Amino acid sequence: MLHPNLNQNPPPIMEWSPDLNAWKIHSYQLVLSILSDPRFAVVGASNQKEQLSIPSNPLELASSNPVIIDAFQQELPWVRNKMHTAIDARCLSVLTKSNIDIYQDIILPCCQQLAIVLTDGGITQKEAPLLLDAAHELFLMNDTNEPLQAHVATTFLTNFFFDKLNHLSPQRQTDFINTLAQKTVSPAMLVAPLVQLFTGLATSLPLLLSNVMLALFTDDEARTQYLQSPPQSINELLRYAGPAQYVYRMALEDGSINDYAFKRGDRLALFLISANMDSLQFECPHQLQLKRPAVAQVSLGYGIHACLGAPLIRAALQIIPESILKHFPSIQLDMNSIQWGGSKGIQGVVRMNSL
Repeated sequence: MLHPNLNQNPPPIMEWSPDLNAWKIHSYQLVLSILSDPRFAVVGASNQKEQLSIPSNPLELASSNPVIIDAFQQELPWVRNKMHTAIDARCLSVLTKSNIDIYQDIILPCCQQLAIVLTDGGITQKEAPLLLDAAHELFLMNDTNEPLQAHVATTFLTNFFFDKLNHLSPQRQTDFINTLAQKTVSPAMLVAPLVQLFTGLATSLPLLLSNVMLALFTDDEARTQYLQSPPQSINELLRYAGPAQYVYRMALEDGSINDYAFKRGDRLALFLISANMDSLQFECPHQLQLKRPAVAQVSLGYGIHACLGAPLIRAALQIIPESILKHFPSIQLDMNSIQWGGSKGIQGVVRMNSL
């Protein structure tokens, strides 16, 4: 079992949670249906004013953006090159260390560097730590008792990327941010996706990669199969090692889905981790089986609520674990060093030392 807090007994399909102030949804089929339905909008932590500000147009809060995804596909060779450069440099920098923390020494700094490089509108060495600190505050926004900190972080990141988008250099023609700018009418349309992208690269991606590395380091057969064909392993690694515990959605109108009735304003906590381990959908769900027949996992969302950075995440799962395993072919983990962390909604290994 990868996640220490994951109960292998099947949870109920749906239950009310006073702590989350939401209906907890565990069923794969119900989670998949809600993620595919424009009547459900993305929301954050509980807010008494949310029900009063539900948009009249359900598509206003749909998180999928074909322009962003298309731009990623167009620039994927450039992105992959940057990933290879970043991870190889990190591995080489610690190659002679006697004790390596895979997360702290390699994965986290590599992903932070990628966050800066892939959204680089001219980020300086002085600006980088400020942006990373803001991304961390935003990552923890649903956990903190100080919502002002998350608001300040959001404002800072928003203003930063808005300013950079309005001052793009015409000489920078081959990076992702320029590709985006060329595909949109107004730079303002790109601010929210860039904030989301930067935060995800710097905070969530490292947790996914560390979960994947733990799974591969502790399963010799899976490690061999992965190295034989990283692209064929991606879906199962996302299903098994995805760090997302749950995401919030809100019903925008009265209605029903899969015979479950919802009212306008109902808050739902979609437990992606439970959906990915649903025994009605996956045989032996708590086993990592890289040759498992392809079935849609929900770690990256689905349908209109698919993750904007999905092409980048899939590329990272092909490149970064493979590079680490090839640079350190005989490394062994100190299992007593494993520590879990993250946020309430996104969890992963934050310490993983070699022997």
